[in-house]
Amino acid sequence: MTEGVLRRVCKRVARLLGKGKKRLAPRGPVYMFLPINGAGLGHLTRCLAIARQLRQRQPEAQVIFVTTSIAVPIVQRFGFICHHISPFSLCGLDSREWNRLLGDTIEVLMRLYRPSVFVFDGSAPYAGLRRLIRRHRAVRFAWVRRQGYKPCVDPTQLARQEVLFERVLLPSEPFEEQRRQPDARVCTLAPVLLLERGECLNREEAALRLGVGAALRAGKRFVYVQLGAGNINETGELLEHVVAVLEQRGYAVVIGASPIALAVQAPVGAALCISDYPNSRYFPLFDFAVLAAGYNSVCEAVGMGLPAIFVPNPATLADDQLARARATLPLGPYVVMEAAGSFEASLHRLLSRIAQPLPPAEKFDGAAQAAECLAAMAVPGEGKR
Repeated sequence: MTEGVLRRVCKRVARLLGKGKKRLAPRGPVYMFLPINGAGLGHLTRCLAIARQLRQRQPEAQVIFVTTSIAVPIVQRFGFICHHISPFSLCGLDSREWNRLLGDTIEVLMRLYRPSVFVFDGSAPYAGLRRLIRRHRAVRFAWVRRQGYKPCVDPTQLARQEVLFERVLLPSEPFEEQRRQPDARVCTLAPVLLLERGECLNREEAALRLGVGAALRAGKRFVYVQLGAGNINETGELLEHVVAVLEQRGYAVVIGASPIALAVQAPVGAALCISDYPNSRYFPLFDFAVLAAGYNSVCEAVGMGLPAIFVPNPATLADDQLARARATLPLGPYVVMEAAGSFEASLHRLLSRIAQPLPPAEKFDGAAQAAECLAAMAVPGEGKR
């Protein structure tokens, strides 16, 4: 599809929208979220966590999602309207054409819903989004920007991009203290979790839901394994090895298959494979977990007190998973598997640490803090630049 065709299609859609019946004005503020399609579900999950808090604070508000993530059904199951834009990696367009598609599509949606606050969650704002920000001066733009960048990411470029946004919300890592930023535009949050600990199933409920109640009553011990979507790195061989080692030691293994995995998860040993969201609701069932070291997995394990072996993904473009995983070591029974073939040694270290008393689980309320900040932005004239 050429650039000219893309523009004509978007203009045609805009004209059709304009010919419809008069749309009822929303009773409250309108928030539009744009989480990008990352290696996992981190961007989308943070936005869902914040959107849930906004809905609790402001039941009259309207929350709209537009996303390049392929997890649209997940957003809809949470009760939010969600529009999809094919991610650059899957749509076969060059960069200029794709940014035009992104910008024109969001332009149509902004005309339709008229958001007062637009929230972007991604590593860096796309060119198509940057043009929209400059064009829509009446809309208040916020950037939810996960920290923990690799050294190759230029901090001066990030600073230049931050200036485009009225507020920049920085979710902390589990090992960081919240600190006041010198720039009033920037707000550092506590770690952001989708579910609070009280929303999880208890051990018996989780076993019943997963169909392993009899095994639990028989004294079986359970381990959760989730090594990522596998869309940008190969995890199959490692997964087979991890499952084999755990089963040899008598554990029952539950594999978390990512809802956005492009390849179907093949059966591994006798392990139970689940594709649910969010799987953290089942965490009380497990003795420990083997997890990719993405932001959500690490925050969920630390926040819910689940011992874990973290397996960093070196194929991420910007997310420094190795540094994140290493920083959890002082926080409790956490181990980093840094070298291929070292799972048995990592397991031995974890089991020796689990024997020690567990520290109290953290309470991470970054989603509520973000919702408070965005709600203030939706008040006309409040803190406007």
